[in-house]
Amino acid sequence: HFRRNEEDTNYFATIKLNDERIDFSQNGSELILQEPAWLLTGNKLITFTKETDGNKLKPFLNKKFIKIPKSAEANYFEKFVKPLIEQYDVYAVGFDIVSESHVATPVLKLENLWTDKVCATLYFNYGNYQFPYHSKKWVSVSLENVNDNFVFRRIRRQRKTEDLIRTVLENIGLKLYDGSLFISDEQSAGNLALVEILSRNKSLLEERGFIIEQNLLSRKFVLTETLLSFDVEEHSDWFDLKGMVKFGEFLIPFLKLKHHLLNGRREYLLPDNTIAVIPEEWFEKYSSLFDFGEEENEHLKIKKHHFALLDNLSDQKNTSTAIDNLKNLQDAENLAPYPLPVGLKARMRPYQASGYNWIQTLKELKLGGCLADDMGLGKTLQALAVLQYYKEKRKQIKSEKKTIRKDLKDKEQVINNEEQIFLFSDEKANVNSKKKTENSDVATRASLVIVPTSLVFNWESEAKKFTALKTFVYGGFHRNKELLETQSRKHDIIICTYGTVRNDIELFSKIFFNTIILDEAQAIKNPLSQTALAVNQLRSESRLVLTGTPLENSITDLWSQMNFLNPGLLGSYQSFTKKYIQAVEKDKNPVKTQELRNLIKPFILRRTKQEVAKDLPEKYEQVLLCDMTEEQQSLYDSTKIHFRNEMLKSISNFGFNKSQMMILKGLMKLRQIANHPAMTQESYLGDSGKFTELMRMADEAIANGHKVLIFSQFVKQLTIFRKHFDFSGTSYNYLDGSTLPDDRRKQVENFQSDSSIKLFLISLKAGGVGLNLTAADYVFIVDPWWNPAAERQAMDRTHRIGQSKTVFVYKFITRNTVEEKILKLQHRKLLLSESLVENNEFSSAKIGEKEISMLLE
Repeated sequence: HFRRNEEDTNYFATIKLNDERIDFSQNGSELILQEPAWLLTGNKLITFTKETDGNKLKPFLNKKFIKIPKSAEANYFEKFVKPLIEQYDVYAVGFDIVSESHVATPVLKLENLWTDKVCATLYFNYGNYQFPYHSKKWVSVSLENVNDNFVFRRIRRQRKTEDLIRTVLENIGLKLYDGSLFISDEQSAGNLALVEILSRNKSLLEERGFIIEQNLLSRKFVLTETLLSFDVEEHSDWFDLKGMVKFGEFLIPFLKLKHHLLNGRREYLLPDNTIAVIPEEWFEKYSSLFDFGEEENEHLKIKKHHFALLDNLSDQKNTSTAIDNLKNLQDAENLAPYPLPVGLKARMRPYQASGYNWIQTLKELKLGGCLADDMGLGKTLQALAVLQYYKEKRKQIKSEKKTIRKDLKDKEQVINNEEQIFLFSDEKANVNSKKKTENSDVATRASLVIVPTSLVFNWESEAKKFTALKTFVYGGFHRNKELLETQSRKHDIIICTYGTVRNDIELFSKIFFNTIILDEAQAIKNPLSQTALAVNQLRSESRLVLTGTPLENSITDLWSQMNFLNPGLLGSYQSFTKKYIQAVEKDKNPVKTQELRNLIKPFILRRTKQEVAKDLPEKYEQVLLCDMTEEQQSLYDSTKIHFRNEMLKSISNFGFNKSQMMILKGLMKLRQIANHPAMTQESYLGDSGKFTELMRMADEAIANGHKVLIFSQFVKQLTIFRKHFDFSGTSYNYLDGSTLPDDRRKQVENFQSDSSIKLFLISLKAGGVGLNLTAADYVFIVDPWWNPAAERQAMDRTHRIGQSKTVFVYKFITRNTVEEKILKLQHRKLLLSESLVENNEFSSAKIGEKEISMLLE
């Protein structure tokens, strides 16, 4: 209590318990503890709800009050009374104590913490008074003395309000580091992360009443949300992209940020010497625009195949529908349908029709694509349908040209200048441009199909089976420019191997093809290989690659194929390696992974068996014709000649019936050579066409997560497979006639239950019955069985009750051998399967010398 009069000021203290005053002065009371104060008065031991300094009570143990002379009054009020008013209940007479109420105003003062890292200290203003957030002083008192009138002004802080405001900072990504100091909450945040957070949330902070001061910094930042907008204009083969960035009051062309974005520099100096902080996400989100775009004035030229880069641009103003049309490529099922060619001799399943439309759309846009459907879903058929469509379209164009020329002639309109002649198709031909001349001439050009050696005949056969396309296989020793040039005008498709193109690239590179198709395009997965370098020199109007495994080992595989399809899509090999290999394969960077996915997604169409299961039959069977290698062919031919001579001699000497065993033995040897010559000659070190194709398909099936049953009549053939898979480290199960019952059961159970094992090698005789192998969905019949019923039993190991997937069955037949001829006889003579072998004995009653002669032609 203070009582001020004209001569002096008296003050004293009172203690109350439940509004009852306790007398403690001059009655023997004593302090037991000084801080916090414990007071013993009479029979009462007293402590205080507010921590009280015992020294404040001590003078009054022996005095009722204390007198402050007038001369010491001002100093005493400042140093003693002010702290008392802040901590205790004070009653005054002769001067005023005014309690003021103010709204807490948060203040963030930016400063440097260490290594130039920007942090912020939080203060609160109450009227003219300021408190650091962490201060424990919750009441502040100021003293005014006007004409000897003392006024104490008392301000109480709002603890709950300040704590709520702290949560606002935490919610935008800041955390309290120490005292009143806030830093970015991101562990790996850079030096300017806090500035970016404040800029991004400037509007929110202003709504909450924040004041942000930068007086403690050596440089001043623009603390407003950065805005970026783009205008996109379409041209024939590219988009013009113009961007503007709004930093505070300044509009800056986006192109001026190029070097900052490519070099990781976040601070951009504005004309008024303030600094704008480029948002960190822009470096990954927009740097690719400069990697792939071409700078022109204040624009970036973006090629059409890079349209995915424009997909997520901020505040994009798209002046054309081109981007939307290109986006449709990512949803093949909803593309506008193209009419199927009249000459297509096949019924396309819905997903195949979608693939056909997708290829057509790409071709119309002059873009290349990768059809990567699962093995067995008909990639070849979809490609052939497109080629058949354009054959018919070219025929229609020629007919229209003929009609128009006739009309012109009838009207005696003679056009002497070749530059006035137009190609009556979708576009006018520009004869002044070499490129346009080639494109107009493409109507009469063939398409080029490049395949592994093992697939040459399959393409030739399927083109004949499903279309009216004229095919020519270019290969062998008699290859020259005149032949290639002539045949490319006479035929619709030129089929050749990768090796042929590689060896004759000088010839191929001089011809402009309609379409170039690479089958099993993983052949160019190494971009530095001679094969990849060769095919990239080829010229065509459009390009298509087919593969069941677009990505085998590394995303480098993707670069090589995409660069063939749409040169420059993923940048140079060096820039791709720097930009994506480390980020995607090693660092698993989600932003770069998504960016790469967006770039390639429109140009890869992949459907798995599971995705199109509703369109598939329960079982799909296909005969695959395989060509022999040259060494294999030579051995087969010499063996066939020798065996035919021996057979004719035996029949002449002993008669047909007594020559049966010799005939059976000879046919068996020819079948084995057709499979793999190593079955008859241990010293044979060459390749086998069938073996190579079967291994290729097995690798593809395994790569796509399928399980495969491989059946062969010959244990020797299975032994060759085992050596191959052991060498490559591929796990498999195995079963033949020597497998014991317990081990047989274990092999089956292991294959059915272990998802890591994708192969089961089985001898046809031992595995034809009694096995339930529904885990498999692919069946490879390596060698044709004399009795098709045995093959049917093999297929039924997986195509049985409990099978939920479509089963694909492939029968491998070596072309121009006894295998293919047996197959033809089976179609002509249904009982042949029983006529050749009954209980391992040749039955001459049902097959005669005529059939045997045919087998050996």
